Amino acid sequence: MLSLFDGISAGQLALKRAGIIVDKYYASEVDKHAIQITQQNFPNTIQLGDVRQWRDWDIEKPDIIIGGSPCTDLSFAGSRKGLSTTCKQDVVTLEDYLTLQRQDFDFSGQSYLFWEYIAIRQHYAPKYFFLENVMFVKKWRDIFNEALGFEPTILNSALVSAQNRVRQYFFGIRNAEGGYDPIEVSEPEDKGILLRDVVLDDALFVGRVVGRRLDENGTRKDYSDIPAKQRLELRTDGRSGTITTVQKDNMVLTKKGYTVCMHNLYGGFGEKEHRTFLDKSPTLRTAAGGGHIPSLLLSEKALAYMDRKVRGGRTHWDFAHHSDVRNAKSAAVVANFFKGVPYNVLKDENCIRYFHPVECEALQTFPMDYTAGISKTQRYRSLGNSWTVDIIVHIFNHLKAGHNGV
Repeated sequence: MLSLFDGISAGQLALKRAGIIVDKYYASEVDKHAIQITQQNFPNTIQLGDVRQWRDWDIEKPDIIIGGSPCTDLSFAGSRKGLSTTCKQDVVTLEDYLTLQRQDFDFSGQSYLFWEYIAIRQHYAPKYFFLENVMFVKKWRDIFNEALGFEPTILNSALVSAQNRVRQYFFGIRNAEGGYDPIEVSEPEDKGILLRDVVLDDALFVGRVVGRRLDENGTRKDYSDIPAKQRLELRTDGRSGTITTVQKDNMVLTKKGYTVCMHNLYGGFGEKEHRTFLDKSPTLRTAAGGGHIPSLLLSEKALAYMDRKVRGGRTHWDFAHHSDVRNAKSAAVVANFFKGVPYNVLKDENCIRYFHPVECEALQTFPMDYTAGISKTQRYRSLGNSWTVDIIVHIFNHLKAGHNGV
């Protein structure tokens, strides 16, 4: 098995869940945090490094090649530059790519690495291949379909998880002519998993922070000159949005749990009332838009300060410099508010917060704490770049159903 752009080895976990035994699992990945997660969960993984150095690899011929090539230049949420050189020349065939490579052209972004996947598949000619990617415009869909040999299966992770995540999946078997035929993949049965089934106990609603241009009546004017303002938009379908590497794309409204937040008691910076957040505050306005709210998050360093034990074994929480919404009055607001010392802290019952990493793991159907051991930021990033494991399990189950011999 050869996994390109392996990330945190969602493919390897899916194979395990599907009951497919792999003798050797080769992984090509360059992100050190993703590699760390893979190795702590699958220590026998053979790491190969940069996919562009594949000609130097000394490996056995794989029976199957899997991967999800980078989508940042193809995604509707990305640059949409496509597969191109830095001179904006589109790269539409493997031959184009190899020719430009020999001529020392530089390529834009990372999505061009799709052609490395195609070159590797052509070189090793495995019995099976699997490729995942996001949805993108028809121009590039046609190029992918031509390069891979057939059209993909479109599946939504919502059927096996609490997350809406529509992706295209190419799953093929080598034919007698040396090309590839698609393995027909059925739509999985809806497991009926809702967001409330996977979020922590204090979660109420999910939404995202997004910039909108609104007139005085609150009506959207997307193409006007009205300055965009960030606002929270709640979902009503019981599921999350797609897990991405941008944390404000998915946020949770909580109703209990006494989450620790900073609050703007001064009502300054153009704010008419205080706001409360868990973890980092979403950007409320840019400086160009007339000022901005300072960070309202209690940082990890500040939390550690509050948790630190002092004389007598007490923590700074025990000194009650913070406020609690259950009390009639707040604690005294002190000047240290703007110096990062967390005295002006509010424990509130109604907070907006980011998903916790373990919730992201559940939404992507990973085991709890699968990504533990790296920073929270890197956990979000790694999970956002990964696959929904159980949708891959469903696809790989089709190997057992009618295509034995992996």
